[in-house]
Amino acid sequence: MGKIRFAVLGAGNIARAHVRPLTTMSNVEITAIIDAVPERTTAMAALVKESLPEAEPRLYTDFDAALADGNFDAVSICLPTWLHASATVKAAAHGCHVLCEKPMALSLADADQMIAAAQKAGVVLSIAQCRRYDNHWLTFKEAVQSGVIGRPVVWRSIKAGPAPGGRSWFMEADKGGGPLIDGAIHNYDFARYIFGEAERVYTSSAKLNGAYSAVDTGTANITFASGDLLTLSWSWAMPTGVGSGHEDILGPEGILYLSPPAGATPPPPPADANTRYLAVQRPGGEYEYIPCPKNNMYKAEIEAFIAAIQSGGTTISDGVDNRKSLAIGLAVLESAANGQVIKL
Repeated sequence: MGKIRFAVLGAGNIARAHVRPLTTMSNVEITAIIDAVPERTTAMAALVKESLPEAEPRLYTDFDAALADGNFDAVSICLPTWLHASATVKAAAHGCHVLCEKPMALSLADADQMIAAAQKAGVVLSIAQCRRYDNHWLTFKEAVQSGVIGRPVVWRSIKAGPAPGGRSWFMEADKGGGPLIDGAIHNYDFARYIFGEAERVYTSSAKLNGAYSAVDTGTANITFASGDLLTLSWSWAMPTGVGSGHEDILGPEGILYLSPPAGATPPPPPADANTRYLAVQRPGGEYEYIPCPKNNMYKAEIEAFIAAIQSGGTTISDGVDNRKSLAIGLAVLESAANGQVIKL
């Protein structure tokens, strides 16, 4: 197989995270950039040419026109969530492999259409769940599964900040869905990757900022068949410049921190360009540290996608698998709306 010809559909911020590693891969050629705003395609082409001065990707404002030209084999879909399903179905119908940003859709019906289209066309459908390819998060997973703090465990995830970039579609219920689906899908998916499948969900929610239709703040409790629990409290309702975040896991033998907490004794080794650290607090209060080699998670997820194309296989974050992560997110929103426990 020769170079895989790539299109990038959508030229916003997340597309840059796809384009930068693509320009470093010798088995890939970026041949098309598509966005409804011409200035964005021009800017993205300039980013490509920073690394590859000889590159000449075709620029389009219409995806149908790009598909009709047929000059790409695979597409990174970096559009707003509500457009993922239609773009995936079109791409698959033209025989294009699809790497689609998360969340894959805003309904299970749309997810099913995406999966069916890819299966019918015999193309790869991979969802860009980048944490599954991040060495920091993978070390977190391995620590839990190896019993570093015992089992069962309770993962606590707290995040608060303003809506991403101030762009309204993230906070519209029918376009982005708000933090409990757009952002927290990372946690639902990675919790499944650690614990296995979820059994039930209960959510309490609020709208601290009345400017948008989506729930902007909520706390979800997700119970897994393994007996483990994810407790997630997220808000995208903070003023500009205000925010906080925290990830830890409580176990019968200690606490596992994604990042060493301030004041940990003894202090962690200094992080460098190649290494980060997890922290474990043991009985008696002292900390141990687990090194995590750094990597580019976006590059790793694209490499896995390319390997699946070349082998005729799939990825660890394919559409069929990620439908289950989406189901958790939708159950969280359903529980937020009706105040009921939702069984999965």
